[in-house]
Amino acid sequence: MKMLYKKEIMVGIIILVFLIISLFGVTFITPDVFGNVTNGTTKTYVNVTNTEPRVIKLVVWPDPIVLSPGNITVVYCNATVHDYNGWKDVANGKWNATFYDTDYNWNDANDDNYHYTNASCQNCTDAGASDGTNATCSCMFFVQYFANDTIWQCNFTVADGGGAYYWNETRKRKSLITHNVTNATVDPLIAIDVPQEIDYGELAATENSSMIQANLTNFGNIDVNLSIEGWGGDNKTQGQNLSMICRRATDGANLANISIGWERYSIHRSTNFSNMINLTSSPVEIGNFTLEQRTNDSNYEWGEDLNVTYWRIYIPPGTTGFCNGTLLFSATPIPGEPGS
Repeated sequence: MKMLYKKEIMVGIIILVFLIISLFGVTFITPDVFGNVTNGTTKTYVNVTNTEPRVIKLVVWPDPIVLSPGNITVVYCNATVHDYNGWKDVANGKWNATFYDTDYNWNDANDDNYHYTNASCQNCTDAGASDGTNATCSCMFFVQYFANDTIWQCNFTVADGGGAYYWNETRKRKSLITHNVTNATVDPLIAIDVPQEIDYGELAATENSSMIQANLTNFGNIDVNLSIEGWGGDNKTQGQNLSMICRRATDGANLANISIGWERYSIHRSTNFSNMINLTSSPVEIGNFTLEQRTNDSNYEWGEDLNVTYWRIYIPPGTTGFCNGTLLFSATPIPGEPGS
């Protein structure tokens, strides 16, 4: 009986000890940490991935953009790109740009009137930052003479050598692609292309020439009207009120003149000579005649950016020698167009 009583006492003591441990948070210490322990080490880790580049400056050159009549103009979109991994990380990546009329979108299809893309820009160099982290990258565009006169925008995109990573909601990883935009102005361009010469051939006195076609082309980027005036010979002052001055081939002596009203034009091939418009010594606008801005990237279009005039001359009695004159075609903006 006494033995059972002692066991009960021992069980009670054990239960009491565990209650005290639970109440006061006493921790058992393993034997291998007994002694004077005054320091310890903990390992730390981080995986530093490639840092995204940043386009910190973007410039379009030249600005404003003055287009070249009937030709292309080279436009540069130049970016200064910062990358903590160094400028070579940018140079080892890819960059591209779009140059577009702000009335349209950067991702529209290419069109020479309003949208250009360079997806294979080649030139990226050290921008000379003291820590070697800035690169200068450039994209080139070949802008046609009929590109819209308005505000344009360059959208410049860079992916460095670390690759192109997009935002991920799980990993919260930033994109290694960056872009920036800037504006530039394309100026209005008034320019036309006219025939180098109109040759009526060999004619005798009292003869009318055949109808000669003269093509006129809009080499600018706005719609224009055309005016015509003329004079005899090469000097406007000396040739006033004449369509041609006639000279002897051997010594250039003046043999005769052809009055200005004997040279005439029309916008219709079938017009009789008597109904054609007389050339004048002051500019006269051609009625019902417009040269529109070119909109076809591949070809000129008749009746739009390419139009036609028809010319004839009458040789009055007493005329002889080699005769020449000058025609001046002048383009003027249609009212409401830029430059009008």
